[in-house]
Amino acid sequence: MEMLLRHAPLILVALSITACKRCTQADSATPTPGPKRPAREAPPAPALFRAMVENGRFVLVELTESEEGEENPRPPRRLVLDVFRRPTLGDIRVARLAWSLEGPGGSTPLTAENNAANLPLRVAATTAGLYLLDPEGRAADIRRAVKRRPDYPASPRPVASGTRPDGRYVLEARFKGRAGYCFGEGPPAEAEEAECDDVCDGMICFAEGGAVVHVSGTLAPEKSVFSQAGFETP
Repeated sequence: MEMLLRHAPLILVALSITACKRCTQADSATPTPGPKRPAREAPPAPALFRAMVENGRFVLVELTESEEGEENPRPPRRLVLDVFRRPTLGDIRVARLAWSLEGPGGSTPLTAENNAANLPLRVAATTAGLYLLDPEGRAADIRRAVKRRPDYPASPRPVASGTRPDGRYVLEARFKGRAGYCFGEGPPAEAEEAECDDVCDGMICFAEGGAVVHVSGTLAPEKSVFSQAGFETP
């Protein structure tokens, strides 16, 4: 008993140290994180433009006409569109578009520097429609852009050529039984005489679920006509 009393202070110190270690371990324990909420998906893009914001490749073949007596007609070229989906911004789906013109001499990428036809290089889609974006724009620029009227609305209405001040028009079409629309740009309604060469209009066509199926005129490289197989006539 006398020995126990003699060593009592040491026993108390040891017990205190053990208790403190347990407190420290309890305080420093990392709480178990709860289950993560799945990221909210942006609403699906309108059916007419859905493929324009999903990864994919589309090939449009040039429609050429051989002149009478021509021995070696130029083989048709191909206009290739590669779509690269980018991260969504809330309810906005964004994609980068890479166009290239393929011919006998190889493939030529159409960039901001040599894209004379002004083919879209970046687009955004919301439930309202498809927006053509500045390829160098930032997230804030994209959010600001989708507040305006879409360049290609999700539910387009036919507009006759030459009736709008900005020269834009909309044609309703059927492609292989699928609904489609062609969006055109031409001389404005007030223009008395078109100041252009032989080709004054440009047109880009979409088929539901089929992305771009036709590009022609001033919206196409060298004002030619390019179409997916079976979509030649808008």
